[in-house]
Amino acid sequence: MLLRSRDLYRAEEHTVHGMRDAMLYCYRNIWTRSILVFSTGCILALFGQGACSKKSDKIPNVLLISIDTLRADHLGYNGYYRDTSPFLDGLARTGVSFQEAISSSPWTLPSHTSLLTGLYPKNHGVKDENTHIPPGIILLAEYFRANGFSTEGIVNSVYLSERYGFGKGFDNFRYIPENYGAEFVIEAALSYLQTKKKNRFFLFLHFYDLHSDYSPGPDYKNLFNGNKGGRVPATTAALQGFRKGQIKITSSDMEYIVGLYDAEIRELSDKLEIFFNKLKTLNVLENTLVIITSDHGEEFLDHGGVLHGRTLYDELIRVPLIFWGPGIPAGTTVREQVELIDIMPTLLELNGFSLKTELDGQSFAGLLNGRGESRNIRAAFAEADHNNTENDIKRMIRADGYKLYFDRLTGIRKMYHLVSDPLEKKNLYNPENGTAIDLDKRLFEWMGKKETRGTEISLSEKEIEHLKSLGYVN
Repeated sequence: MLLRSRDLYRAEEHTVHGMRDAMLYCYRNIWTRSILVFSTGCILALFGQGACSKKSDKIPNVLLISIDTLRADHLGYNGYYRDTSPFLDGLARTGVSFQEAISSSPWTLPSHTSLLTGLYPKNHGVKDENTHIPPGIILLAEYFRANGFSTEGIVNSVYLSERYGFGKGFDNFRYIPENYGAEFVIEAALSYLQTKKKNRFFLFLHFYDLHSDYSPGPDYKNLFNGNKGGRVPATTAALQGFRKGQIKITSSDMEYIVGLYDAEIRELSDKLEIFFNKLKTLNVLENTLVIITSDHGEEFLDHGGVLHGRTLYDELIRVPLIFWGPGIPAGTTVREQVELIDIMPTLLELNGFSLKTELDGQSFAGLLNGRGESRNIRAAFAEADHNNTENDIKRMIRADGYKLYFDRLTGIRKMYHLVSDPLEKKNLYNPENGTAIDLDKRLFEWMGKKETRGTEISLSEKEIEHLKSLGYVN
């Protein structure tokens, strides 16, 4: 089955056709059934002894994968009690996994802009759906293309489309609408690699499958819930109804919803396993550095909320991060705090690219060399919350085992000790506490620095309705 052109995708992106839905259903079933009969021995073959011990002076290829809305604490290698992610766990065990990777925003647009620019939202200026990446800001793909790489981007969210400036630096850039699943992103990636695998490439893939609605395929729907149904639909509309006080969600309701979310993780993990084994048959993996991460997590009443975008608790801003491939030591766990904005300078250093502009991120390449080299450990910051009474009202600093929150509208501060209270339940803030005073000072020094404003764009009614359907616009 061949993917249709990007223009045709765009022409249909807001319309649901019965024939297309039937095709999606059949196609998805083909994928899920092939996954269920896929031998688990393939993981052992893919992640055999020494799979990641091969050294390379310069990384020939880079595959960067972003899995939208993936909570770090719902993955097996991070100690989750459900078997949600056997393939991703295998990658983590045979590569380098980061336990404290922090996103600078709790929703898709500013978080991905930070990932691909190495800048905090305050310095790239893309904080809401009416802002576009400013023309003077350099994206990661531009470095790779300038150094002779073939560059391809395949994204599954309108927020990552060329509409918001993400196409810069890519030889080819494709937006596949959100109602198309991982199999379409994977098919497009394989089509690209079959023609470009002899070239040095930078390939960026984005998967939207875990985003609400939580609707795993038929072979996964009952994986963790059994045959138990749910009183509250696991839909964006229902969860927004809870936000507005129109729907009550009990702990039992949420248990069912989380079961569906976890099943989606397992389904995507299995699809990625098939994808990677196809990459192996194309002889791509032995010369490719793989990075897997997420833009943010998801709330399941952890602090009374649902979905994402409104708060800066760890269920939203602590994200998975795995490096795997040539020169990456197998079985390494890094507990030092890093940030998504650090990925870009790390890749630039690993490839020996000259930095063209100042970045907020700091390379952690030294942590990938197997010798455990440390670096200047800094505080992590987060901002650019969304869909509150007013956007961009929360600020956070995460440093020295503590987190301090500040609400710029109410002036309320909260502080948590993450070592003794990782779920952030006990507010320790005291204006006379020395740690609180220090974190408050550092946060306001960071906030006080000059900010950049993204390029203004005007959305059409059709675009606004599309964003509303995804839960991003009230």
